[in-house]
Amino acid sequence: MNENLKESIERIEKKVENLEERVKYLEKITEQLNLSQPKSESIHRKSLVEFIKEKNPKSWSDITLCIGYYLQYFENYDSFTSEDIKKGYKRIYKPYQRIFLILYERMF
Repeated sequence: MNENLKESIERIEKKVENLEERVKYLEKITEQLNLSQPKSESIHRKSLVEFIKEKNPKSWSDITLCIGYYLQYFENYDSFTSEDIKKGYKRIYKPYQRIFLILYERMF
């Protein structure tokens, strides 16, 4: 087998392994936050702020995961972007201003 092809296959395998690890990590966080798909009758009754309060995230990653989950299951987004996540942060900033400051202080 050609050396370039062999190196390309190894790089792809490493990327796949990395992606698998990331998926496992996200699944673990999802389980820890008890994020199960909501019942259809309650999908549009809970605000993002209420959802975040209920899940009580402890880190930036947890908050981001909760926002993404909320967008997908409560607002029926098929996919979302980093801009959608930023808008989610803006929606919850006022009620969660104190936790943002605490998390920010922990980072630095």
